[in-house]
Amino acid sequence: MITNENSLLVTLHVSQWGAYKKDKQATLDTEQKYGAEHGSVSTTKKLLPKMILKPIKNIITDYKTYFSDNTLPYNLLMGSRILPTENYFDFKAKQEETIHKLTDEVQVFKAGYDDAIAQARITLDDLFDINDYPKKEDLDHKFKITVDYSPIPEAKHFNENISNQVVADLNQHMANVSNSVVLDLISRAEKVVTNLHNILVTEAKRIFQSTTSGNIEKLINQMENLNYNNNTDIAALRQRIKEELSDIRIDYIKTSEVYREKLKTKTTQLLTEIAICYDKYSI
Repeated sequence: MITNENSLLVTLHVSQWGAYKKDKQATLDTEQKYGAEHGSVSTTKKLLPKMILKPIKNIITDYKTYFSDNTLPYNLLMGSRILPTENYFDFKAKQEETIHKLTDEVQVFKAGYDDAIAQARITLDDLFDINDYPKKEDLDHKFKITVDYSPIPEAKHFNENISNQVVADLNQHMANVSNSVVLDLISRAEKVVTNLHNILVTEAKRIFQSTTSGNIEKLINQMENLNYNNNTDIAALRQRIKEELSDIRIDYIKTSEVYREKLKTKTTQLLTEIAICYDKYSI
């Protein structure tokens, strides 16, 4: 069961200026020029070249991936996810490292901001509007990453006069969350093993890259680090994947039919075991 002893909730908030702006006047002019129905056309200006903001975008995208990979689902509507408490310090260190990198990259962007706007004035010509651009001193607030940390809600936190039904409902909710967490890890395993299996079945040897074996290693680590309550089924499934796939040879896959067939047999068996595990927690 998920408790405050083994988990906490984390919510990611990201601010990212996209350097795009809908131009109402250009939209209206386009509708009139082509006789289009009002509301059927939208004209959006690209205020700056994508490459200028790409380093910032990459930092934010990479952290979003890290955040998702190292947490488990809790409340999709609110964006809250579960972080095992034993992973807190590594998680916090990664957050601080990313914020530091983002801050540095924003300063680089600010240094060239005036020149970028001057070039945009030429590129956009009559569509240029200086009011579309944030002031330089406001840019730090346009690119931000923050993470909220909060405790897992438990029935014991509520007033003792709370009804038994509310307590039962909350306990059932937490049981459902615990179950969905297990299903999430099983789904991750299914995705990685299925990807490898499909490559082997279609004999798409050329598309087998080091990233595929890297995804297997990543999965094995996730199934260990995110198994916050030491679920025995997840631990056993992780061990099976580690035994069968942790030492796969890319060169053999590309050159040996015998090796591919043996590996295909392993992935077939693993997918069967994954399906059995999935069915157990889908009930």
